[in-house]
Amino acid sequence: MGHVLAFAEQRDGVVRGATHEVVSTAAALAASLGGEAHAIVVGAGDLGGAGPALGASGAERVKVASHADLGSYAAEAYASVVADAVRAGGYAAVLFAATSVGKDLAPRVAALLGVPMAADVTEVAADGGAVVVRRPVYAGKAFARLRLEATPAVASLRPNAFSAADHGAAGAVEAIDVSVDASSW
Repeated sequence: MGHVLAFAEQRDGVVRGATHEVVSTAAALAASLGGEAHAIVVGAGDLGGAGPALGASGAERVKVASHADLGSYAAEAYASVVADAVRAGGYAAVLFAATSVGKDLAPRVAALLGVPMAADVTEVAADGGAVVVRRPVYAGKAFARLRLEATPAVASLRPNAFSAADHGAAGAVEAIDVSVDASSW
């Protein structure tokens, strides 16, 4: 199956705007790949309240990784949590918003998974079971079309290049076990 995971950025339990675009894009890509769109939200405290907002954007399942040591963004810890979730879920693709957090986190997750990534993507599609993206090159004067054949395909999506859709459903919230070693970061 072609399940797609979207990283859901949040601050103090509130989902960031660009996340809705990423989740909606993940839902469209997952439909093209014959799978489901899932979202993962990482942080501290009760993050289950993000489920309805992420579900409305297209996430069928919302994985909540909550741990007291994840209250502030720590790149190594977040990357480890997301990479573990990707391995456990067997995802075909993982999408991030190309925000300051996403630009820092996406390549770290890709490195932990041993796959390349496409940054600052403006279009995403499925073609013959592979993920195909379009991204600007030469300061936006030209565009490159890339076929991401590694599994999972990892990409960061340029904010405001995609639309957030209203799917009108709440995502099923699922807590995932997180082990964090704060001494390592």
